[in-house]
Amino acid sequence: MQTGNIVRALLAPLIIASALTLAGCGGSSSASAGNVSAPIATAPNVGGAAKGILKNASVVIKEWQNGGWARIGTTTTDANGQFGLDLSGITNPVLITVTTSSQTTMTCDSADACSGNFGQDISLPADFTLEAILPSGADAAHFAVTPLTTLAAEWVKQLPGNMAINAVTVNQALARVADLFGLDS
Repeated sequence: MQTGNIVRALLAPLIIASALTLAGCGGSSSASAGNVSAPIATAPNVGGAAKGILKNASVVIKEWQNGGWARIGTTTTDANGQFGLDLSGITNPVLITVTTSSQTTMTCDSADACSGNFGQDISLPADFTLEAILPSGADAAHFAVTPLTTLAAEWVKQLPGNMAINAVTVNQALARVADLFGLDS
């Protein structure tokens, strides 16, 4: 099997989980603070946290402002791993960080990694984190927070201090990840 086919075979479960996470738009998210949280049913922006579906995970939303990340809101994923936001007025890049707590569970999406608990809810380590970066709040009606979006977010966060973080650099990072894994960007 060629390397590209191996990568695609390994990514297939992740891509399917991401698609399933975004498939349903019912329910509501639980907002804990901030002005960007919105019920999923009416939210202009719907996100999903998936490395397996992350239930009851904390979501922190930050906007790139004046050379740094400013926290603009928080929410929590629902039983489907989804959360709703209203980012429609935000024109700067947005960083979404999903973290776990003792209340967070993940639906196991890998038969090999879950000790025979495929499809079951399992606990996660306290330091488990996923991220996504968006070129702007208005650029994504539906998006996923996955290991691949975490890679793109990390690349942007590690840019040298003299490089601007803007829609161009965010789109370059997203395209770089897509190209690296042979995905459509």
